[in-house]
Amino acid sequence: MSVIMAYKTDDKLYLGADNRAVDVDETTYRDNKSKILLINDNIAIAFAGCNKFQMVFEVLLKHKKDISELRIEDILRLNKKTYRLCKLLRFNKSSKEILQLGSQIIIGGINKQDEGCIYISAISHGKFIKPLKKEWFIFTPYGIDLESGCNIYCDNISKYPNNFIQMTVKDIGKINKYVSSSGDIWTYDIHTGKSSLKHFK
Repeated sequence: MSVIMAYKTDDKLYLGADNRAVDVDETTYRDNKSKILLINDNIAIAFAGCNKFQMVFEVLLKHKKDISELRIEDILRLNKKTYRLCKLLRFNKSSKEILQLGSQIIIGGINKQDEGCIYISAISHGKFIKPLKKEWFIFTPYGIDLESGCNIYCDNISKYPNNFIQMTVKDIGKINKYVSSSGDIWTYDIHTGKSSLKHFK
């Protein structure tokens, strides 16, 4: 499992993720996995957990019309549709892995009222966890409890307001084998509607 996080200010939204992908048997890994998916200029999603959930989600996304017009509500529905498909195909190897290993997502972007929002959701123990609206959040990797992860994240937000995501990824990467020191950051300006995805090492 990876570390993914989000943060909202009055004028910006941030999503962050590390780049490490670990095989199911945990014997091999690579540090070039992009875990932030750009939906359009206004929406992005960070994925953690079983990366096959992201793969299924992307397949369903390709069948959507007018992707550039999608909003948070549309992505929340597609997220649940992805889970339902995995549940329906639960005897398929990939679907079984998704339901057994779980998955976590954070969605950042604008809703149909043009408001900047952050939502979190997950699949845990085979069940779909209802999306929750948040001002900030962090999903921590296996071996780092949520309280410890939140303490690291909040400490870096306070100390490093301009690069708190980079510092959080690096700090957790130092103490957890499932997280790389490199990562990606998505930034969205709520007022201008401009977004960017940048990589850091």
